[in-house]
Parts: sequence; C-alpha cells; structure tokens
Amino acid sequence: MTTHTQHPPVYYTVRTIVRAVFVISIALIAFFIGKAIASNPYTYKCDGTIAMANVGDSLWSLAEKHCTGHIGQAVDDLVNEYGARVHYGQYIKLNGERK
Repeated sequence: MTTHTQHPPVYYTVRTIVRAVFVISIALIAFFIGKAIASNPYTYKCDGTIAMANVGDSLWSLAEKHCTGHIGQAVDDLVNEYGARVHYGQYIKLNGERK
C-alpha cells in the first residue's frame, strides 16, 4: 500500500506557475511560427522609373538602384518580362511589386 505525502502549499503554487509559463511559452512559439509561415519573404517594390540601360548595366544593377526588398525576386520578374540580357539603350520599366 502506498501512502500519499502532503506537500507544502508553496509546492502547489510553484507547480501552477511553472505550468502557466510552459503553456504561455508554447502559445508564443506557435504564434511566431504561424506568423513566419504566413509572411512572404519574397516581397519587393520598385519606384516606377523607366531606366535606359547603359554599357555594363544588368537587370540586377538596375533593380538594386530602383527597387527595395527582395532584389532577387525583382530580377526574376524582370527576366520573365525582358529576357536575361539587357542591351545598351534598352528601356526597362521598373514598376514591379510583389506583396
């Protein structure tokens, strides 16, 4: 036969606090993981400039000058629209945006 020992009241208070902290921690972790999954890390916005390509320009250099956010995604969208190469004197409209 097993006997149950009576714990002091402080034991139950500490146990309740530890459980509450654990539950709150799990809830916060779930919240921030959900928020990270829901956000789109590939967002960018360009300023709407129509730029003429000079010698040595690339879509990457033009996007760096006129876009903010994920430059790689901006370049990918520009490649889809204009092709992989930029030619001297070519006009590139930098008005893309991805939210």
